[in-house]
Parts: sequence; C-alpha cells; structure tokens
Amino acid sequence: MRRPCLPWSFVLCGLLIHPVLAQDPVADIRRLYEAAAFQEVVAAVDTTPIDDRDAASMAVQYRALSLVALRRPAEAERAMTAMITANPMNPITIPNVPPRVRAMVLGLWRPFMRDFIERHYRDGKTAYRAGAWMEASSAFETVISAVRHPELEFEGDPRLSDVGDLAAEYLELARTRATDAPQGVMPGGSQ
Repeated sequence: MRRPCLPWSFVLCGLLIHPVLAQDPVADIRRLYEAAAFQEVVAAVDTTPIDDRDAASMAVQYRALSLVALRRPAEAERAMTAMITANPMNPITIPNVPPRVRAMVLGLWRPFMRDFIERHYRDGKTAYRAGAWMEASSAFETVISAVRHPELEFEGDPRLSDVGDLAAEYLELARTRATDAPQGVMPGGSQ
C-alpha cells in the first residue's frame, strides 16, 4: 500500500502561498495590528522591506500606533517623526487613528511644519531670484497648501499667515514671469 505524500503537499502549498502573502506586506501588518499583536507589528515593519513609498508610510504608521499601545513613548515619538518626515502634508493616512495618537502626532507635526513652511518659502524666493519660475511656483504652492492645511490651523498664526500671503503674491508673479519668458532664453539673457 502506498502512503500519500502529505508532508510534501504542505511544503508545496506553503511555497505557493508565501509569495501571495509577501505581495502585500501592509495588509499583513494591518491584520496584525487589528489583532492587537503590537510586538509582531513592530517586528514585521522592522524586518519587511517595502519598496512602495505609500505602503512604507502606512507601515510606519502602524508601527507608531503599536509602539504607543506597547507604552514605548520614546520609540513611538521617533516613529511619528519618521511618519511626518516621510509625508509632511499628510502624515496620517490610515483609518481610525485614536484621537490621543492623532493629538500626539499633531504635537510633533506643527513645529515640524513651521520649519518646513519657512524652508520652502526661502527655497521659493531663492528660485524666484534665480529666474527658476517653475521651481519657485512649486515651492510657493507647497507653502500655501501647508499654511492652509485644516488640521494644522496655521491661518490664525500671524507670522505664518503673512508668509502664506507673501507666498501667494510671489506665486502669482512667478506664474506671470513663466508665461512671459521667451522660450529658450535663460534669466539674464543667456541661452
């Protein structure tokens, strides 16, 4: 009588299923998070290479939430800073973030964005002075979007509100100069 080769069928099945699971590591990380397997989430994010920028951002967010749940505040703060750095205009993209964690992120995000806004404003002015109209426009658009971001509530801040108004004026000038500039002629008259 011939015995079925059952153990080999499990190995073969495992080899066929493993690539399917590895195709969406964020889904696996999300399932671990939803199962309250917070230590496993941290380990998975730390050891799983994720090439897609948006997917990597989501994984870092689950890692930060898990670190908060594990009561590891210093690590959670570093993870939140990484979230903000990776996606300054929208660091929280996963659904159902607890209000306490959202407040923690906002507490780190606002000071980061103040520097971000001022740096982009300076970069925009530098590009404007150099006649790089498109680069200047992009920087000023970023400044305006950040100042007007509803979660950051910077429009009530006189300093940043003024920076946003100046960026809007520079943006209008840069767009006008970009459309008025002859094709193929660099600022200063060189070609």
